[in-house]
Amino acid sequence: MRFAGPTILRKSSPGRPGFGSGLDTGDICEQEVVAIDGKRPRDFYEQDIIPVAVRLLRYVILDLQAGIVRRRPQNQSAATCEPAFPRR
Repeated sequence: MRFAGPTILRKSSPGRPGFGSGLDTGDICEQEVVAIDGKRPRDFYEQDIIPVAVRLLRYVILDLQAGIVRRRPQNQSAATCEPAFPRR
């Protein structure tokens, strides 16, 4: 079985640890793995990935409003990026 999933990342702030300046870089704030079950790509993203991404983003926003910042460094040996974009 194959898996994919949305990740909410802490983004750009040059020279500060934990911030990424490239695509798919920076510390992970929230992440969830979703099984790819053979749906067409568009259906998979619309029915599975987007609802999870919205839920994760809501968690991050609510946490930030409460003064909570969750983050963990990416494991670069396990990191992947969208293949349509070059890795930096």
